[in-house]
Amino acid sequence: MILKHGTTDAVELDYEVFKTLLGFYPEEKLVEYRLFKGPMEKGSITISELKDASEKIHLPWQMFLLDKGNLKRELQNIEDNRLDKFPKGALEIHKRKGAGNITSKRIIDRQIRIQAFVTSLLPDDFNCDFAGSLKNKTIEQAVEHIIEYFKMDLNQFRTRDDTEKAKNYLISIIQSKNNINVAQGVLTNGILPEIKNTREIYRNTSGFVVQDKKLPFIFLPSEINPDENHYRQIYTLLYLLVVIGMDEYSHAIENYPHSVTKVRENKKFKKINNIVSEVLLPSSVTDVLDQKAIDKDAINKLKKDYKLSYSAVLYVLRTRKVIDVDLVKELELPKREPSKIKEAVETVKTFFPHPHITTSVKKFCGDVATVSINTAIRNGLYPNRGQMIVFGRSRKDKWIELRSRI
Repeated sequence: MILKHGTTDAVELDYEVFKTLLGFYPEEKLVEYRLFKGPMEKGSITISELKDASEKIHLPWQMFLLDKGNLKRELQNIEDNRLDKFPKGALEIHKRKGAGNITSKRIIDRQIRIQAFVTSLLPDDFNCDFAGSLKNKTIEQAVEHIIEYFKMDLNQFRTRDDTEKAKNYLISIIQSKNNINVAQGVLTNGILPEIKNTREIYRNTSGFVVQDKKLPFIFLPSEINPDENHYRQIYTLLYLLVVIGMDEYSHAIENYPHSVTKVRENKKFKKINNIVSEVLLPSSVTDVLDQKAIDKDAINKLKKDYKLSYSAVLYVLRTRKVIDVDLVKELELPKREPSKIKEAVETVKTFFPHPHITTSVKKFCGDVATVSINTAIRNGLYPNRGQMIVFGRSRKDKWIELRSRI
C-alpha cells in the first residue's frame, strides 16, 4: 500500500496493518467501507484520503503508519486490559428476540476505558454496596430492597406522562448513590462514528452492564437504536440494575474482539425478570384482573400507567397466568418492521441539532463518571489522554470546547 503526498509516492505502508486495523471490530466490516475499499483495491491512498477515512471511522490515522510489530503490541495492550477486566461472566448484555447477535464492541471498549479511568481515581476501599445485595432474597424482598435503597418513588415515576421523563427519573435516582453509572448512546458531537457499517450494529444494541466492584456501568442505547423506545429502555435499565444486585452475569469476552460469548444459562435470570416485572407492575394489580375484561384497551392502559411496553404487559400477564396462551395470541400486535436507520438518525439530529458538547459527553459517559472526568480536567488532565477517554480518539477542537464549558 503506497501512501501518496499529492501525486508523489511518499512511503510504502504495510497492507497487513490496514487489514488488521480495519478488522479490529469485525462486526463493523470496515474493510468493506467505501473510503478504504477503493484505495486498498488500487494499492494506494493519499494522506488526505487516509485522514478523512480514519476520521469517519474514529481511528487515529497515525496507527496505519505503524509496522506489524508495533501495531500488534498496541492492540495486545488493549486486549490484555479487556481480558483482565472481564473474566468469565463479567458482562451482561440485554438482548431481545430478533435483535440479532451483535452488540457494538466498539462501545463496550469505550465504556471500559471510561470505567477504568474513573475507578482508578476512587479510594481503594470504595465499593458498590448494592452489587450482590439481592443475593438470596425472595422476589418480594428484592423489590422492597431496591425501592428502599434508591428511595424510589414509584408514584412519581408512574404519574409522568412522558416516558422519557419517567426513564430519566429512574436514571437519576440510580446514579444518586454515586456507585452505579448509567451511560447512554448518543449521535451528536461526533461521540460515535456515524457510518452505515456502525449504524447497523447500533440497532442491535439493547443495553449492557459491565461489572466492577467499585463502579458498575449500565449502558442504554438511547439515541443509537431507534427500535428501543423508552418503555423498552425502562425495562432494560431495571433488568441490568437487578443483574448488578444479583451479581449474576451471563456473558464473557472470549478471544476478544471476535466473540462475546454467553457462558451459561441460569434459572436466576428468570428470577431477574420476575423482580423487574414486580417493580413495574405489582402482582397486587394483576391478581385482581379478570381475563374476560382484558382486551387491547386494557393492555394499553396498563402500559401507560405502569410504563411497560405492550408486549411486556402481555408477557407479565401470561407468566402470572392471568391470561392464557390463546388470549395472548389474540391480543398480540402485528410484528413491527425495524426502523429505518437513516431516517431515525435524521430524526435525532432534528430534535438534537446542536447540543452543547457537555450534554453529549455527560450522556455518553454517565453522570457519575462525568463528575470525575470534569474534576480531572480542571486539575490538568493530560489532553491526549483526556481525548482518548472522552472521544476515543484525538479531537482537539471538541476538547477545547469541552474544557471551556466546565
